[in-house]
Amino acid sequence: MAVTPSRASRMLLISALSLVPAGMGAQQSPAITLKPTNGTLAETFTNIQGIHELSDGRVLTTDSPVRMVLADFGSGHAATVSDVTWGMMTLFPGDTTVLTAMQPQWVFLVGTHPVGMLARDNPVVAAAPYIVGVDSLGHVLTTTGPPPNAGDSASVVLVSRATAQIDTVALIWTGVRRVISAGEPIPSAASQVTAFPVSEMAAITIDGWIAVIRKDPYRVDWRLPDGTWRHGAPLPVPAIPLDDREKHAFLIRYPNFPGPITNWPDVVPPFSSRSGHPLVLPDGNLLLLRTPTADFPDPRYDMIDRHGQLIGRLQMPPNSTIAGFGSKSVYVMVKDGTVEHLERHPWP
Repeated sequence: MAVTPSRASRMLLISALSLVPAGMGAQQSPAITLKPTNGTLAETFTNIQGIHELSDGRVLTTDSPVRMVLADFGSGHAATVSDVTWGMMTLFPGDTTVLTAMQPQWVFLVGTHPVGMLARDNPVVAAAPYIVGVDSLGHVLTTTGPPPNAGDSASVVLVSRATAQIDTVALIWTGVRRVISAGEPIPSAASQVTAFPVSEMAAITIDGWIAVIRKDPYRVDWRLPDGTWRHGAPLPVPAIPLDDREKHAFLIRYPNFPGPITNWPDVVPPFSSRSGHPLVLPDGNLLLLRTPTADFPDPRYDMIDRHGQLIGRLQMPPNSTIAGFGSKSVYVMVKDGTVEHLERHPWP
């Protein structure tokens, strides 16, 4: 099935869009363009969940709902190597991958071969049922949320893979969860629909730096492996009023969104929980997907360095988002109707 628009037209679009100012601060942060594709696959996907480039250059991919695919971009060949029930993929150092399930357990792979499992009652799995990321220093990063209808923050927790020792390193805002008083009616589903859910997020680099993405003001704070912090300055973004034009643009993007929406925010947030998790670049910097707007409906990323400074903006063509990185490659997922295609580009 052909991808629409064509790869050639999409690459022209990348180059053209890179010349368009990206709003406040665009002059201080250079536009980033992807280099031409150097690998494609005939294989199509349903819902790519994770990418791991192995040391031999092949790429392991989990595709929802139940399969794992091994791809060779040199030949363009890809094949299902296993039907799996684990959706989330976490990259460990080297060729080791951990797959996790809805009912927490860790399945370890080396390449495509299962080599072990930690059950849900293992102390480390119990401490980190949801893996944000891992480092090469022996830690897992996770977040633990508040009880339902209680509180508005979650803990960012560093867990030792050897001892299951827990170190709470930060609190992040996860959205207001109003406590319902005894006898008070439970709010209707319609009254709880949020067009722009915003939750602060965290990420960890392979060498143990932890990034915390803050919402108000929009900034990135970094925790160094020795426990010290670098607090980033507010990042340059315009305050875009969420007027009727922005509401219309949102409803065009999500025509099947449940409604009616009754709790529109005053301004478009710089990022949304709908945007997915931040991506760690091979050099340890961060990519964060911005909230689309009426003027910028296509995916665009802020690149943020380890001082919390905005050092570039990457504008993507329509229906294209970054699925993951290899040592010298970036893998781009292209949505084409109900299927997804995977492309490889050189990086940087």
